[in-house]
Amino acid sequence: MPGPYSSDHSVTDAREMAARLGIRFEIVSISGVYHRFLEELAPLFTGRAPDVTEENLQSRLRGVTLMALSNKTGALVLTTGIRAK
Repeated sequence: MPGPYSSDHSVTDAREMAARLGIRFEIVSISGVYHRFLEELAPLFTGRAPDVTEENLQSRLRGVTLMALSNKTGALVLTTGIRAK
């Protein structure tokens, strides 16, 4: 799910991993939705410099996209993470 903060390297790595796992590989751009969100938030962000907020928005949009696909197809969304002790 490439967006404004994605590198070509990320897409290449994802494509290679899917090939090694023998699973389907799809690209769904979140750039359009990302820019639309920024347009809607612009009045609230006026006078504030871009920061980690914009990068985190990209991450949240990926989550929303995955959940939409899960709801539509019945697929299970898995994520990686660690539990803090």
